[in-house]
Amino acid sequence: MHETRVNHLNMIQGTINRLASQASSMKGFAFTAVGLITAIASQAKAPNLYLLAMAVAVLFMLLDATYLTLEKRYRDLFNEVRKGEIETPPDFNMTPPKTHTWFWYGLQSWSVWPAYISVILVLVIIWRYPFL
Repeated sequence: MHETRVNHLNMIQGTINRLASQASSMKGFAFTAVGLITAIASQAKAPNLYLLAMAVAVLFMLLDATYLTLEKRYRDLFNEVRKGEIETPPDFNMTPPKTHTWFWYGLQSWSVWPAYISVILVLVIIWRYPFL
């Protein structure tokens, strides 16, 4: 394998690793923010703040799905470069193919929808039935 192709694959893999790390950090930040807003809503007896917590959860769910979709697109680019002709030096293109549309791919992932939908469902129950 051409040495520059290995360098190109390392660049793409670095991008994939950063996207995965950001998505993981974002999930932790999302649940912390939702928990903080929920605690404030409970203390202040302000049920409308639960709506804000739901909106924050939906926003972070869309962001997480977008990061996951981008990660998948870069994995597709990695495979394209990996399967390229061995004698041909790479062009160091870092633009991922548009194999998946925006965040729809990410929303279908088991790492996105179960976590966020369960949080949103709990918030809906707390908002609708605050004395349970």
